[in-house]
Amino acid sequence: MFQKVPKGLLISFSRNMAGHSKWANIKHIKGAKDAERAALHLKLFRQMKAAIREHGSADPKQNIKLAHLLDQARHHNVPVEKLKHTLKSAEQEKSTEDLKPYILEVRGPRGTFFVVEVLTASVFKTKQGINTINRKFHGSWAEGVSNNLFKHQGWIKVSPLSVDQTIEQVVDDAINVGAEDVTADEVGKFIFSCNPRDFFNVKKAIYQLGYSIIESDLLYIPRNRIQIESEEELALVSKLYSKLEEEPDVVKIHDNIE
Repeated sequence: MFQKVPKGLLISFSRNMAGHSKWANIKHIKGAKDAERAALHLKLFRQMKAAIREHGSADPKQNIKLAHLLDQARHHNVPVEKLKHTLKSAEQEKSTEDLKPYILEVRGPRGTFFVVEVLTASVFKTKQGINTINRKFHGSWAEGVSNNLFKHQGWIKVSPLSVDQTIEQVVDDAINVGAEDVTADEVGKFIFSCNPRDFFNVKKAIYQLGYSIIESDLLYIPRNRIQIESEEELALVSKLYSKLEEEPDVVKIHDNIE
């Protein structure tokens, strides 16, 4: 039902690498709303404070987890002044809650599953809140799905070093940095994948090779995706997803929906 996450593995929000489906469009529209964007920023700030407490430094050069969170914040257009204020206040704060990362697993309508990453000082209190959501919005606990139905993977998308760089050349770099695989997408960008425990080191090594990192994250990628054709069923799933996302302790949700 839930797992404690090894320290250093919990990152900020991301999309699930799905295509332009109805479900992907729903999540994109939600993310563009001011209220959802503000909530996402707050969750990022919370993670930054926890990273500073965990590693004892507000210097991203000394705190690789914080450096990654700052990358995520910039990707989500968090204002620079807000970032500076967050880092300063987190460094000065002496009584930050001892927040720890956990994985919670939820089953939704029509064979949908959600891997829910939370950052909390009390996982039991967080579970109580999600339990209430499950009862009201057709959800239930789904122990083991994060391991059985999803693959946990580091994901780093980069621009080519040159216009004529080939995938064969990038494979050599992937081997050198410790990545497990590298692919090219439909617009000529390269995507490195790696063991989640190696994510921060692989990302740093890719950057040191001169690559411009477009996006990077730790993802739970579904082994199989399902399609929801009915508008009514899609609305049910969307409601459950929205309510889970509104929980203050929830920092990221992964799903198996096409």
